[in-house]
Amino acid sequence: MKVCVISLDIQENPEVNRNLIEQQILAHPGSDLYVLPEYMTTGFPAPLEFAESMSGPTVQLLQHLSALLNVAICGSLLIQENNDYFNRLLFVYKHKIAFYDKIHLFQPGNEHLNLKSGSKRVFVTFKNVKFLLQICYDVNFPVLTHCAPDVIIIVANWTRQTQVTFILARARAIENQCCVVVSNRSGGNFGGSRCVDWSGNEVAGDVIQTEIDMEGMRREKEEWERDVVRVEGIEDVTFNMD
Repeated sequence: MKVCVISLDIQENPEVNRNLIEQQILAHPGSDLYVLPEYMTTGFPAPLEFAESMSGPTVQLLQHLSALLNVAICGSLLIQENNDYFNRLLFVYKHKIAFYDKIHLFQPGNEHLNLKSGSKRVFVTFKNVKFLLQICYDVNFPVLTHCAPDVIIIVANWTRQTQVTFILARARAIENQCCVVVSNRSGGNFGGSRCVDWSGNEVAGDVIQTEIDMEGMRREKEEWERDVVRVEGIEDVTFNMD
């Protein structure tokens, strides 16, 4: 599995950010999956006037690029459905869209005042790899990740003052014997992205292209015999994108 993690120096104009997304993906060919940051078109906090629908310009762009390049693309944005707003992480592969709504909204940043929390853990199977989708503050709640995924995808807007969260991401990789991919906002006060393997080894950068040794990881996971933990009150949903 070849993964490209792309940090974005997100601007205040969604159209500018969509152009940047397209430029960055086209400039780094050769991966199976591209992972973009949280609130990729607005940054955090996301103004409600920039909310989009599931047929809006950003979803259309991701589907266009996915079909053009035969790749999957992942990233979150502010989505409006009726009178509700969600921080929604999309996993797009051509015409298929899996999505996860952030469970743990960031109360210190007042995210919970305007957005509706999700209630489902979301898994995606793609090219024989099992992904768990998470957003930013979710990393602080390890019980959500105890589910034997191959790769945990975390999209974030972590500042340099919250870099301790990268330690938590590394812990999630080690305790679950899986890989963790963190696509984080870059520029200004933001700290770029990370890829962490199941032993805690990590690579950092604004653009990371890496190939995950799935067979090696699965052999080690079988030796540890990790149990799947069910979370009370949280439904598990799996999307098959193949």
